[in-house]
Amino acid sequence: MPWTFTRAFDAALEVDRAWRQVAGLPGLDGVLSAGSARGLQVGHDELTDRAAASPTVARLLLAGGGLAGEHVPWLVRAGVRQFHLGRSVRPGGTWAKAYVDAAHVRSWRLLLDDAVDHAAAAAHPGSGAGSAR
Repeated sequence: MPWTFTRAFDAALEVDRAWRQVAGLPGLDGVLSAGSARGLQVGHDELTDRAAASPTVARLLLAGGGLAGEHVPWLVRAGVRQFHLGRSVRPGGTWAKAYVDAAHVRSWRLLLDDAVDHAAAAAHPGSGAGSAR
């Protein structure tokens, strides 16, 4: 059964060791992390570098904890393909309004698809990847 390891990594004293220990656990399909206990605004660079350096981290990483649109292209270029949206798909960007806004989800989907298309085009120039839809 697939399962996700949550943001405990963001408080780990030995992050490299933590990644090595969980990477091979049966059924693990994601590790939710912001790269810092203070969120993606602080941990974005570390998280992007870690994903770029390790295909295993890039495959397992579920980037979240204050995800903003400007983080997405960098994370996608590093190989990340899982994103936790949380507050960003709720009205006013707050947990106070519990419902998820379909228009917000659609906007994020378009942003993610565009970032993946651009990353593919950059990785394979002249191949037609990332062409207009």
